[in-house]
Amino acid sequence: MEQANQHKAEGNKAFSAGNFQEAITHFTKAIECNPNDHVFYSNRSACYASLGKYNEALQDAKKCVELKPDWAKGYGRKGLAEFYLQQLDDAEVSYRKGLELEPTNEQCKEGLKRVQEARNTASTSTDADTEELLNKLRNNPKTAEYVKDPGFVKKIAMLAEKPDMIFTLIQADPRLQDAFEVIFSELQQGVGSGFSGSNLSKPTDDRHAQKSEGKANGQNSSNKMEEEKKANSQHSKQSDPFEDAKNAGNEAYRKRDFQTALSYYDKALELNPNEYLIYNNKAAVYLEMKDFEKAQEMVDKALEVYKEQKPDFVKLAKMYHRKANIYLASEDYDNAIEYYKKSLLEDNNQKVKDDLKKAEKEKKLFEERRYINPELAEKHKEQGNQLFKKGDFPGALKEYDEAIRRNPNDAKLYSNKATSYMKLLEFPSALKMIDKALELDPQFVKGWAKKGVIHEGMKEYHRALEAFEKGLKIDPISEECKQGRDSVRMKILIGTGTKEDDEERFRHAMADPEIQRILADPTIQNVISELQERPTDPSVRKALRDPTISAKLEKLIAAGVIKTG
Repeated sequence: MEQANQHKAEGNKAFSAGNFQEAITHFTKAIECNPNDHVFYSNRSACYASLGKYNEALQDAKKCVELKPDWAKGYGRKGLAEFYLQQLDDAEVSYRKGLELEPTNEQCKEGLKRVQEARNTASTSTDADTEELLNKLRNNPKTAEYVKDPGFVKKIAMLAEKPDMIFTLIQADPRLQDAFEVIFSELQQGVGSGFSGSNLSKPTDDRHAQKSEGKANGQNSSNKMEEEKKANSQHSKQSDPFEDAKNAGNEAYRKRDFQTALSYYDKALELNPNEYLIYNNKAAVYLEMKDFEKAQEMVDKALEVYKEQKPDFVKLAKMYHRKANIYLASEDYDNAIEYYKKSLLEDNNQKVKDDLKKAEKEKKLFEERRYINPELAEKHKEQGNQLFKKGDFPGALKEYDEAIRRNPNDAKLYSNKATSYMKLLEFPSALKMIDKALELDPQFVKGWAKKGVIHEGMKEYHRALEAFEKGLKIDPISEECKQGRDSVRMKILIGTGTKEDDEERFRHAMADPEIQRILADPTIQNVISELQERPTDPSVRKALRDPTISAKLEKLIAAGVIKTG
């Protein structure tokens, strides 16, 4: 159980960092340790879903609810996977079951809402032409995976009804660019579907008739499409007061002329009060102006107007994203994180994922800063000192930990913690703590002395000497550093007297990257060889007088790699 929980903690950490594959590895190990814990399957299901592996996510979710049938969250996981696998009926059953168990469960409530919206969209967009187009995309290796995403299918269906949205949607989802390259490629070959007017047209079976029609009109299929592009371009040049006002507002926003932008957006809303994204644009302006209250008012108005119109998941995701950005700017991290997640439920956008990670990181830093209190840190330090004097070193460690959380920049707190670890003979942990103390205060002489003692305890005499020497450079009369240095020098000269200690010292030395680099130096290799074969040769003695070579050899002797005498 202990190992399983350790793997779970590592998995949660990796998941929070967005390392989903690494998280899957940890949760899999947790399951191997304890295959009866439903939470492990739930967490791994979430990882698979984040990677778009919905079949694997569904299998884990099913196992989760099998082990824990009265847990609403498990049904939320199951419903999510079923939704993205386009199993809408099953997803609805799962979400409703979750809500029976926990009526306030937000994941199930949002999921059920998405299922209903998906059905509403699908009911208006399942004509034969659209299905035929989707089949073409399924049969092409470049786009086959896209069609498995219900969100992508919705966008294709939306284009069947409103082809004029093509450029807007491609900007929001670059996969559509690939889809239309496939469509147009097949169209030029005379075997694919394409856009005709405002609807998707069925392909003709009579290629000769299609070619004749093209000649009669003085153009083939590709020329016709080019003409439509030009027609659209000409149409866009015609005066449209709403578009003119919106574009002028956007241009003013880019130039950071915010008052002008607002005035143009207001003009656009006078012409079309139902275009909710203009309210969303106004929210962006107020956000730049640091008027967070007004920004929230505008995005809420956008969402209110949106409710009265046909669902558009990409646009809804944009509004949730804007709302999250406003919360983040006003340091309301919980609401920011909630709305980033809502946005991702509507549209799996990488920018939103990045912003979510940023919000979670800023929340953690904010909470750490808010927790800092040097006065309370001092109280915990004194309590730790009292426990240390009583010999309760684990208890002292807990108090020092709390003191560090309250004041993470006090080097002495890490030094105290290092001393407690030394008493417990946990030298690697002690070394980590004293290194942190010296990072915060490089002039901390007692810290250098303690570091030397720790290395000495680990039989790393060359490192111990370095630490004591650094302390003496700061304070040449430090008795702790002097005594420590002399003690280590004596051990190097006469040894410890036990074969086990010498072997341990040698192992530590050979694992040291610096010792490895010295031994790999061809000059040092040559000098060692010459010393062994011709120790009295004048040329060898001359080489030993080189300060660089002698310093490296002294380090090897201190490390126990070279023995003297």
